[in-house]
Amino acid sequence: MSSCKELAQCEKDKICATFDLQQVIHLPISNENALFYKRRLANCNLLFYDIADGACNCFTRHEALSKRGSSEIATEVYMGLKAHDAKDGWMPGTKQK
Repeated sequence: MSSCKELAQCEKDKICATFDLQQVIHLPISNENALFYKRRLANCNLLFYDIADGACNCFTRHEALSKRGSSEIATEVYMGLKAHDAKDGWMPGTKQK
């Protein structure tokens, strides 16, 4: 892992990153019995962590927007990669500065 981090720190067109799909959080949360049995929204979040520079993006969505399928996770990983590229002012398909 350290060689991946060093490579990503030296070469800006490389990335060393991890992502974590965290547990489902049901909101709202309350100790009231009446609210406990009402319909609550399941919320999912995915963290995208750039190991080289310590940047972290958190993508949060509720079940009305999307499910927990592979296409939603792939979209969030893609958004994390785009955020990394935009941070350096470089986008795929353009010349690197």
